Amino acid sequence: MGKTKPKDIGTRQETKLCNVMNDYAGSVVCERVVQRGSKDRGDLRILVDDLVITGESKHNKVYPSESMLAEFQEQTVRENRHAGQDGGVLFVNLPNKSIQRAECWMQPKTLLLLHGIDRLVEKLETERDRELLSRFIEADGPWLRLTLLNFMELCWGKPAWGRK
Repeated sequence: MGKTKPKDIGTRQETKLCNVMNDYAGSVVCERVVQRGSKDRGDLRILVDDLVITGESKHNKVYPSESMLAEFQEQTVRENRHAGQDGGVLFVNLPNKSIQRAECWMQPKTLLLLHGIDRLVEKLETERDRELLSRFIEADGPWLRLTLLNFMELCWGKPAWGRK
């Protein structure tokens, strides 16, 4: 028996996301992940320097409601925990939108990891500041929204075809 239509749509979206990220980075930095029963490990594994990020991909007919978005975010956190990776990112795309316009949602701690949090912590002068930053990193604060293009620029700088 064949796959269901929603599963086909999801597979195409995941493949497009990987192709776009790999083309942008100029190397294989994104791959699809095979589902593993009840302990799903996300849809994508994304490499950024020495970090491994879990990617969860969602394709909707309409923009997700706040409750649906919160459910997707919880799923991203859970699947990142199952995968044991450094952070999780949620990609949401809508029909008739370019994949490059997909939204990319992440927690502040994932953003800080991508920015090299270790270097930032070293620059803080007081123990109190380091403690505050540590609490912020560990908190499950509000998620941040970027476009896929913003995410790729954050992760790999300029696109491979634009580097000299």
